[in-house]
Amino acid sequence: MNQDPVAVLGTTYLGVVVAVYLIPGMIAGIRNHPRKGAIIALNLLLGWTFLGWVAALIWALVKPTPVPVSQTVIYMMPQSDGTTQPVMPPPVLTSAANPYVETWASKVPLWARLVVLAFVAFVLINFARH
Repeated sequence: MNQDPVAVLGTTYLGVVVAVYLIPGMIAGIRNHPRKGAIIALNLLLGWTFLGWVAALIWALVKPTPVPVSQTVIYMMPQSDGTTQPVMPPPVLTSAANPYVETWASKVPLWARLVVLAFVAFVLINFARH
């Protein structure tokens, strides 16, 4: 089976374009960005415009600023005379260090791994036909 080289290059080019198109969503997933759903939606809906793709990429790369949460808990201890007195909160029990060691593969979402796997299989199948 002799394939047309232009068709093979065209399908390979299409696969590369789709992979590059999805880069902002993959980065947001790998970094576990708190707004990864919105980044993926922006990428899919407006990524075809260069401005939408760049906006999604920048949003995926920007480290989110944590919002400081101030919470004061006052524990009141009833006294024998019927009044209450503020007391220190109970100590927070900490567990031992988590033995689970994260690797880069554990941070990559399943959909991104499947996209990469499909792309690699697509390229290998196209080049194996020659």
